[in-house]
Amino acid sequence: MDGVAIASEVTQGPRTLKLVGAGVRTKFVFRIYVAALYALEPSQDARRLIEGPGARRLHLQMLRDVDSATLEEAMHDELKANHSADDVRALTPAIERLSQLLKTTDRLHEGDTIDLEIDAGAVAILYNRQNKGRIDDPRLPAALMRVWLGDNPTQTSLKQALLGLR
Repeated sequence: MDGVAIASEVTQGPRTLKLVGAGVRTKFVFRIYVAALYALEPSQDARRLIEGPGARRLHLQMLRDVDSATLEEAMHDELKANHSADDVRALTPAIERLSQLLKTTDRLHEGDTIDLEIDAGAVAILYNRQNKGRIDDPRLPAALMRVWLGDNPTQTSLKQALLGLR
């Protein structure tokens, strides 16, 4: 997809996750990244993938250079679009930790990868396959999944692609 190889399976710890779907995030006319969603129990049901207890991974591969501040701002906007003000307040410590992890790299370059490894109550962040840290908060996995699969996703066509519906 856009010159990016999409694996049909990935390993996360001792488990093998299967590809649910993949698509390209665009903004205006720019292609920003390829996203691929993997799950222990693949489904086309967004709610199940958001709230499910099984392991999931969202793999992003950059198609252009983006500064980390822009990525962080977009993540904040998408979290706000998919959660109430009370939910965002409750997530503040986890969001601040996520921001710290994203800021460890000033600029993402074309070809760079970010993996969000989601598991029971935690999210591990990998940048170019290097572990950047783990955030333990039982609310964060579903909150991040809502960015791409929620009622107000970052891009509707990308949500459909990640669910394997197009």
